[in-house]
Amino acid sequence: TRQEPNYLVPWQTSEVTVCTGSGAVLPDGFILTAAHVVANQTYVQLQKVDDPEKQIANVIAVCHECDLALLKPKDPKFISDVEPLVIGNLPKLRDTVFVYGFPIGGQELSITEGVVSRIEVTCYTHSKRELLAATVDAAINPGNSGGPVLSTKNELIGIAFQALENAENVGYVVTPNIINHFLNGYKKFGNDYKGFPDLGIYKQELSNPDLRKFLKMKDQHTGVFVTKVLYNNSSYGLLHKDDILLRIAGYNVANNGTIKFVDNLRTSFMAAVHQFQVGEIIEALVLRDGEEKKLQIKLIPVVELVPLHQYDIRPKYFLYCGLCFQPLSLDFLTNWYGKDYYKYAPDELVNEMNKGRAPSKKRREVIVLAMVLVHDINVGYDDLVGQILKNVNDQRVMDIEHLVSIINSVPADDTVRMRTTSNSFFTLPSPHSAEAIEAQQKITERYRVKQ
Repeated sequence: TRQEPNYLVPWQTSEVTVCTGSGAVLPDGFILTAAHVVANQTYVQLQKVDDPEKQIANVIAVCHECDLALLKPKDPKFISDVEPLVIGNLPKLRDTVFVYGFPIGGQELSITEGVVSRIEVTCYTHSKRELLAATVDAAINPGNSGGPVLSTKNELIGIAFQALENAENVGYVVTPNIINHFLNGYKKFGNDYKGFPDLGIYKQELSNPDLRKFLKMKDQHTGVFVTKVLYNNSSYGLLHKDDILLRIAGYNVANNGTIKFVDNLRTSFMAAVHQFQVGEIIEALVLRDGEEKKLQIKLIPVVELVPLHQYDIRPKYFLYCGLCFQPLSLDFLTNWYGKDYYKYAPDELVNEMNKGRAPSKKRREVIVLAMVLVHDINVGYDDLVGQILKNVNDQRVMDIEHLVSIINSVPADDTVRMRTTSNSFFTLPSPHSAEAIEAQQKITERYRVKQ
């Protein structure tokens, strides 16, 4: 069972729902499955093929970025009679594969056969991160998620995790190198495993020969043009805007941003970065003002201004005199405005989501006035819902913790003055004033807010 967070009423959770998936037993007694099968879980049970009994399981580790999770049965004997799977190598194109699982439409084990049709860096729907994945033409349906994908040698060469909507028999598989990154990272770091690092840059392809000449690239040079380096990310302070990234982690970068990866597989240069754990150092070769420079980059997780999908955490919010402020995120937008949020959400929120989600020294979150719980103290302010808070008492708001700190620092005899990015202006009494304390109490009682 699971309970999704409720961004519409952040002090509550949504109703309890049931989700089913599949999994693969590994040699060390763990069960590998898809992270979205156990995301926001409240209770997990296991059931084996041909066994009506169920066993309680604990979630040991989760990496939502690569949509993988490790489970362990409460009683290790539960899987003692199950032969564990050995992880194989990255499959080759046209290799035959078998997808095992329990998809909708029946109770028994389903096995579908197909071939590997594509291997490339692609978007993982669960996290919106782009990582290496294999495409197979075996059917992957709801319930298959987390199920093992085996080679003709019965080796585990992937975990089924998503299918392409409005297409027949186009399924996606987490590849062995991504699985091993997750398992090795957990073994090394335990609960401090941080997932997959990112360079934190935006780039432009360099297919135009005149542009390459203008940028002082020689005939032997290939690479991509760095258009932006994100604040507080791996490359910040090392790579510069207008650099040309020629080589990364020993792989030459082509003008279209690809590298020759395993077995001459050509895919995005980020596949090379994703081989490494957070905290490790990789070498980059760049062309800067016509001169080659070697850089040592210490890898960290991606840092974003507007987070994408988040799981297993409660939404952050701050309720003050009936005004509820929340950080902007993709989950916030989809909860408030639906899957097609870009059609219905205020333009400035969509723009913040789309313009790069890059943090800065003065801005770590985008704070939105999400709702107004109407009371005499805030009458007339409900028209401001959906606007982005910019300043409070002439201080730029960096994140929600900073917002709380600013407001709580206002003396009881002073006024809280707020201005949005749309230049709307509104005031409220200090939270330490008798008027605000009384209003806050009545609002939380009237609207049944659990603080």
